[in-house]
Amino acid sequence: MHVVVSVSSRLISSPANGRKKKKVYICGGANWAAPCDVLHLGTSGTCYTLPNTWWQNVGSIGPDRGAICRLFDDTTNPCTGSGLAILSYPGDSNLFDGAAAGRKARYISCHTCTNCT
Repeated sequence: MHVVVSVSSRLISSPANGRKKKKVYICGGANWAAPCDVLHLGTSGTCYTLPNTWWQNVGSIGPDRGAICRLFDDTTNPCTGSGLAILSYPGDSNLFDGAAAGRKARYISCHTCTNCT
């Protein structure tokens, strides 16, 4: 069972207790168009509910080097399965193309990536 945590304004604005966490740059528009922000999620695998601004509206997203993140849409079992999109640095500039994962994304989870370049 996964615990789902809402992304608070504290995680958006700065990392807790000054610790350096891996970050995710997220935009509502394709090709990094506004609105954009930085989520300080870390790589613990915690399942986060995307903030309202990006709930089913992720146009582009990119995690820091060394992190791999997945977007999910299943509200019954959040952050399970393979996910809508698997993202590593530099990310994806248009999640509205193809399977339109950006129009479905509701949750995000990030882990440390040992084989990412």
